[in-house]
Amino acid sequence: MAFNQPVKLYSMKLQSSDFAQAPKCVKIFINLPRSMDFDDAERSEATQTLDLAEEDFKDDGLIPLRYVKFQNVQSVTMFVKNNQGDEETTKIKYLTFIGTPVQATNMNDFKRVRTGLRSGKQK
Repeated sequence: MAFNQPVKLYSMKLQSSDFAQAPKCVKIFINLPRSMDFDDAERSEATQTLDLAEEDFKDDGLIPLRYVKFQNVQSVTMFVKNNQGDEETTKIKYLTFIGTPVQATNMNDFKRVRTGLRSGKQK
């Protein structure tokens, strides 16, 4: 999942229509230079690994992310290792990330402003 601009993420919300098919262990990777296959995802160290429980899927449940590791996120890759009921299929009904944009300052947008004040005597 790519974002339009760099963001800071602090939590996510995840829902499934059937708890047995809801994700259990999820590895989250950020800003990968290339896509990865399942073997790469299994072997690679994730930015954060989530071990999810039933309360994480409630309507008001937010899953906290390690904010210090999610400061300049341009893309997120998720690998769902297994699900709650060891079912063959994992279902995600709703997924959203909660955070704020990284405010990048473009120095070309600034214009020099003169105040009209001069040093010296006034008449």
